[in-house]
Amino acid sequence: MPMTHPLKTPQALSAAVLMARVPLGVFFLMAGYLKLAKTGADTFVQEHIKAAERFMSPGMGSAFLHTLPYVEMIVGVALIVGIFTRVAAAISSLMLLSFIIAVTGIAFDASGSKGSTPISPNVIYFGLSLLLMTTGGGEMTVDHTFKKSPPGPAKK
Repeated sequence: MPMTHPLKTPQALSAAVLMARVPLGVFFLMAGYLKLAKTGADTFVQEHIKAAERFMSPGMGSAFLHTLPYVEMIVGVALIVGIFTRVAAAISSLMLLSFIIAVTGIAFDASGSKGSTPISPNVIYFGLSLLLMTTGGGEMTVDHTFKKSPPGPAKK
């Protein structure tokens, strides 16, 4: 009987997805929290309304920026515990895409100067969120705990 490669097991995939999910969730949770605790919602909106108004009406931009910290925190918690993981990852992907388009860009910088990155961290987070959106959260999630068995004959 051939031995299964230990990294090709469902448990290994779940552990790997967990190690991608939790830091991304913490990133979103802390980003939202810091916007409210350090900056304050109104100051955050005032600082970023010009960038938002390039893509949407002032009212819509203000509403987006006022709700953004709360959505970031909700998405962060959902990713950390693994509840509605694919939906949370889809929302995080859309948020990250909006950040890339409106604020950071892809930011390719090959100069090597201190603090420069060859690619914006948001692009990396975007890739992680797309991965989670397609793979789901794995077995180490609240989603998996409450997952119902598929209908059909009982397995023996």
